[in-house]
Amino acid sequence: MVNFSLTGKNILIIGSSSGLGETLAKYLYKTNVDIMGISRTKSQNIFKQLQIDISKEEDLKNFKIYLESNKIKFDGVILNAGISSEPKLKQKDMYKLQSTEEFLKILEVNLIGIYSIMKIIEPFLNNGSSIVGISSIGSELGFPNNPSYQASKAGLNAMIRSLAVDLSPKKIRANHLNLGYFKAPMTKLSYKDEDLRLQRAQRTILGRWGELEEFLGPVIFLLSDASSYITGSGINVDGGWSIKGL
Repeated sequence: MVNFSLTGKNILIIGSSSGLGETLAKYLYKTNVDIMGISRTKSQNIFKQLQIDISKEEDLKNFKIYLESNKIKFDGVILNAGISSEPKLKQKDMYKLQSTEEFLKILEVNLIGIYSIMKIIEPFLNNGSSIVGISSIGSELGFPNNPSYQASKAGLNAMIRSLAVDLSPKKIRANHLNLGYFKAPMTKLSYKDEDLRLQRAQRTILGRWGELEEFLGPVIFLLSDASSYITGSGINVDGGWSIKGL
């Protein structure tokens, strides 16, 4: 029998204070899923949330101690933490390389930080757990002004494939979603700019941006036993952007 239910599972959401991560956490919490969220930003939510900066070694050590002392185990992990450069709104500012400082800052969170937290929580994953990385169509396509973000997401996808192999003895699956443009805090400047909003909508087959709620189904599918024979794979959730021709 196909089983999409996550009831009774304990899910960790890394990057849960706003946007996609918060939307997912609130939805799962209301469907009787045990949720723990962690994020750099302190916030109050209906689900349990801890303030953890995955790019800081001390925070990671403290989180490990917390998991050990409370004997916590997880059935699923969402790798959603990430930062990006702000979009350039003027044509004269486009098509310029990032500074090395900004490049490294984004990699430190989006790739190195994600691996660092995975290294911490791996012993706390139950056999048969599912890992879902939140990636981007930028991992496969070229976008201006943001090489570090694109590189970090391409690296995340490669890391997910490696995790699928390395964690397979524990029957842990790892997959990723390549997201297009959703109405979320990270993309608010692009959405508020009428020209940029329309430009991005027209690049999709569906002719629009994604709504936050449309992100839920693919994540739940990959977390659930309904996707039990899928690992090391990616799913595009982009309104058809990545395959559109004319």
